[in-house]
This record gives sequence, C-alpha cells and structure tokens, in this order.
Amino acid sequence: MKQKRIFLSVWIMLLSVISITICSFYPSSKMDKENMHKTIQNVLGDELFFYALSMNQFADEQWSYPRFSNFPEKSHFEDEYISLMDRAVSCFQNDENVQYIVYDANTKKRLAANVKDDLSENNSMFYGIGTFKKDGSLQLSGDFGNYTNGAKDYFVDCMNTFIRDPSLYDQKNDAKVSFRNDFTVVIRIPEKLTNNGMYVYDTIYDRYEYTPYVFIAMGVGACILALFILLVPIRIVEQCQPFKIFAQIKFEINSILACCLITFGCMGVVVLSNYTMNGLLAEILLRYEIWDGISLLANLAAWMLLFAYLSIIFFLLKYIIVHGVIRYLKEDTFIGSIIRRFKHYVNALADVELDKLNQSLIKLLLINLLIVIIFCSLQGFGIILSFGYTIALFFWLRDKLKEVKLEYQELLENAKAMEEGRFDYEYTHVDGVFKELQQELTQVRSGFEKAVREETKSQLMKTELISNVSHDLKTPLTGMRNYVELLQDTTLSEETRTQYVQMLAQYTQRLSRLIEDLFEVSKVNSGNIQLNLMELDVKALIEQAQAECSELLQEKHLQVITSFDQEQYLVALDGDKTMRIFENLFINIGKYALANTRVYVMVKAENETVIITMKNISAEPLNFDETQIVERFQRGDSSRHGEGSGLGLAIVKSFTEIQNGQFHIEVDGDLFKAIVQFALPSDANIN
Repeated sequence: MKQKRIFLSVWIMLLSVISITICSFYPSSKMDKENMHKTIQNVLGDELFFYALSMNQFADEQWSYPRFSNFPEKSHFEDEYISLMDRAVSCFQNDENVQYIVYDANTKKRLAANVKDDLSENNSMFYGIGTFKKDGSLQLSGDFGNYTNGAKDYFVDCMNTFIRDPSLYDQKNDAKVSFRNDFTVVIRIPEKLTNNGMYVYDTIYDRYEYTPYVFIAMGVGACILALFILLVPIRIVEQCQPFKIFAQIKFEINSILACCLITFGCMGVVVLSNYTMNGLLAEILLRYEIWDGISLLANLAAWMLLFAYLSIIFFLLKYIIVHGVIRYLKEDTFIGSIIRRFKHYVNALADVELDKLNQSLIKLLLINLLIVIIFCSLQGFGIILSFGYTIALFFWLRDKLKEVKLEYQELLENAKAMEEGRFDYEYTHVDGVFKELQQELTQVRSGFEKAVREETKSQLMKTELISNVSHDLKTPLTGMRNYVELLQDTTLSEETRTQYVQMLAQYTQRLSRLIEDLFEVSKVNSGNIQLNLMELDVKALIEQAQAECSELLQEKHLQVITSFDQEQYLVALDGDKTMRIFENLFINIGKYALANTRVYVMVKAENETVIITMKNISAEPLNFDETQIVERFQRGDSSRHGEGSGLGLAIVKSFTEIQNGQFHIEVDGDLFKAIVQFALPSDANIN
C-alpha cells in the first residue's frame, strides 16, 4: 500500500513538473514586432512584388500582362509569371491588411487605391514602393529593397526555376520585358493587423508555426515517462489506478482507445499550444471577456492528460512483455477469447457422452463440411490450406485419443483404489467420454464410505451399549446379591435386617427402572409405540413434574424460577410421554446441578412454536459433546459412580421427536441448557 502511494505521488508530480516546464517556455516563443517584420519580408516580399506588378490592371482597362521578347522558353516563362501574378492577386485582393495606391509615374496622379489617405511608412510592418517603366526599367525601394536595374534582370534571377531544358540557361539573357505604361505602386501593411482570417494575418500568426516545438516537448516528456514506467516494478504499477483498469481491458479496445486518444490528444495539444503561443487564444478570451488565466490552466490540463495516457500506453507495452506476449494474446484479446471458446466448443463436442454420440458426430461433421466448403471456394489457395488443415486435424485427433486413453487409465486406477478400500486415495477428475461413469463411481465411493462409517459407528455403539448395560445391570445385581448373603446371617439383629431389606428394595427398584427404561428406548427405536394424543397445557405439565421432583431439588437447595409469557400453552401431546420428558429433565438437574444455585425454567410461544428452556449451573465441568450426551447410556459423570442409567436424556430426545418436537442441548462454560420445542396447533385457542 505504501509503495502504491509513493508511486502515484511521484507519477503525478512528474506529470505536473513536465507540463509546467513545457508551458513555462511559451512566452519565449512568441513573435515580437521585429520577427514579424522579417517574416513579411522573407515570406511575403516576392508575392507582394508580383501583386504590385499586377496593380496597374485596376487603373488601366487595356492593361495586359508583361510581355517577353522571343526566345525558346518565352511561352513557358510568360505562363509562369502570369500564374505568379494571378496567385498574388488572389491572396491579397480584398485583404484589408494590405493597403495600396497606384500612381501615374509621370504625373503622380492617383490611378487606383483601397485607402483614402496617402500611405505612410510610420506604424507599418511593411512599406514598399515599386516604379515600372515602358522600357522595362524597374525601381524598387522601401521593404522591396533598393533596386534600380531593369525588370529583365529582376526576372532573370528567377528564370533558372522555370527553365526546363538546361541547355537553354544561357538564353535567359536574351529575354526582354516591357510594360504598357509607366506606373508607381505603394504597398503598406499596418503594424496592427485585423484578424480577418485572410492570407496576411494567417501568415504572420501561423496557427501551427510552433508545432515543431510542441512535438519536441512531447517527445522529451514521453521519453522521461517511459523511463520512469520502465524502472518501476510492474507488480506495483499494475495494482494502481488507472493502470489496473486498462490492464483489464481487452487489447482491441485498448488499441482503438490508443489510436483515438493519442490522435485527438496530440491534435488538441498542438492546436491549443499554437493558439496560446501566437496569441489567438488570448484574443478569443479577451473578445468574450473571459479570464485569460484559464489559458494556462487549459494548457497544463491538456499536457498532463496527454502524458498520463502516454504513461498508460508505456505501462501496457511493459505489461505485455513481462507477462508474455503469447499469454496476453490468448487471454487478453477478443480474438484469443473467440479462439479459446471455439476450441472449448470443439473439445466439448469431442468429449461426447455415449448417449449423445450421434448428435455430437453430426455437429463435428457439419463443422468439417463447412471448413471444406470454405477451402474449395478459395480455389488454389484452398488446396494449400487443406494440407495444413489435414495436418492440424491429425494432431488434434491424436491428442484426443491420447486424452481418452489417459482418462481410461485414470478411471481404472480409481476403480482399483475403490476395490482395495483405499478411500483416502486422491481420485482423479475425469471430463470426457467417461464423465458419467466417473460420476457414478464417485457416488458409489461416497456410498461405500458412508456405509463403512455407519457400520463402524454401529459396531462401536453396540460394543459401548453392551459395556454400559453390563455395568449398569451389574451394579444393582451385585448389591442385591451382597445383601441377600448378609440376610442369611442368623445372628443379625432385627434393626440391621430391616436396613438390609430396605437397601435390597432400593436396588430392586433401581433394576426395575433400568429395565423399564431399556424397554421404553427399545419401543421407540423399533417404532412399536402408541401415542394417546390430547390437548394438554404444557405449563401445567411442567408445574406437576416440578412438584413430583421437589424433594430431589430441595436436597441440593436448588431454587426453581419459572417464567411464562402466556397463561396456557395448549398442545396435542401424549400426557404420559410428555410427563416423562419433564420428569427426566428435572431429575437430571437434581443429579448434576451445583448445590445452592438457581434453576431457570422459561416457556415462550414464538412463530407457532412453544419453546421450553431449562438452565442450571453444573457441579462438574461440562467436558462432553452436546450431541453425544443425548445418546443412549451417555452420562455427565464419566466415572458412572452416581445412580442412573444414562438413558434419561436419550428418552427425552426420543419421546420429544416421536411427538414431532425437537430437543437439543447447549453448553456455555458451566451453564447447561436443555431446550424442548413443540409445534402449536394452528387453530389452538391460546389465552
């Protein structure tokens, strides 16, 4: 967790530092007045000259393009220069940032203009004057440069570009140029340009002039982030968001996202950065009275988002290499998923169940027929593919036969282990032709294990039953035999003889109760028992059982506290059996409860059920299993010194269950809880 937080913090800090550094160089990239003046001279100078050359057409209706004397390339030269002048007119005409006046070179009469006042060189970014004579002489000044030679010499410098035949280079000096009349053109571009989206403004404020700087900054930042992602362990990066999300996206979706986001992201950053550096964005914000600081925030956000996604791209490339290209193509691409599903489907068809053999074979043959038809439609190329298909089919069938053979051997091993009774043997799972047989063997194995466990448990219970019955029968019989031998002594006094007879009677009663309990349990287990059901009040039965066991409870000074949430609990019960249930519970409390403690008997009706809970504190540690204490001949005193048959709770459980009730024991430290539940009749009238 700490490593993840450190990585995310460093990553975000790195994105911020790179973005702020790039944006901090923006002001130094803006074009000042001197640079704009040089840009106009270098970029627009020649075009403005040709525009000036064509200006006389606005003043002279009979104006015509300059004509060259006859020489081999005349026609080609004239076409090229006419094209240059036409282009200049199309670029600058109607552009209010280009101001011009055309004069008669001799009379200084204004022939044409797009301004009312004379043009001044003050507050201008470009100011040029050109004078053209009929004899072909040319005089340029101002930003056009100082030039006083003939127009031919000016044009000759450009002729090398237009000459198509190198052998004609020397003939360029034979060219002559003449104009129809004498005229002077003054062209001026003001210092403050109007944003009209036309040629001059777009050239000065090139929207994408700073694109090289943007791409250089983008490349440097990307290299820094790539190095950072490369150095951080992949196990840390792949657990951090948003890298974790993109790692879970399929390759095709990531590819589409990468193409779209990188393309539009780079375009957006390029446009935003250029508009910021050339001042266009500031003008737009000023026009709509928007805080200009949002420009910097937008640039920072754009750069950070772009670099963040580039970091994700670098992470994905590293993720693919580290985790394996083949594994990635299989598991993290839609094509790989389709191939795996198709392979799984074909394997499922091959792993046929015997009762579905014909259906599966038909499906496989139809797929094979479809593939053959596709190969046939490909003609010659299909024949080549069919060879590869045949080889692939051979290896696939060979692998399937190996799988069937291996599954058969594994199934045979499972059967042998079951035959030898090695139920702890780790059975191999089989999926294929023998799937149903494996399932049947698994069920047989489970049945055998259950039968063996039940038989083992039954044998243990029988052994324990015989041992417990023998012990419990032997105790009263031994006592009876001893007292019978003592009574045969003729020298005994009458008082002693009477005591021995009373003890003999007690042992007889104990033996009688033990035999009766055995008969009761035997009847319940055999199902040979009859119930005399009638509507009885559970509260009255509990109070009666408590009264009959009061002497036993008083011997240990046990205080019984009862709690009833109703006056009556009428339930269809067998009176004798239910009375025996409560008597046994009170007797059990009297035997095993800690002396001088309280016994709680709580009865409540809940969800159409009456719940009787008896709680007491045990005199001995409760170190037995709650589920085993209700079995036959299970006693709380494992030494079996106390009087009892060990059948008391077993009888309670049996008599409760044959009356569709429930009985269970809960132990919490020394707290012993016996809980009996009976269903209340739905039509019972309970007050």
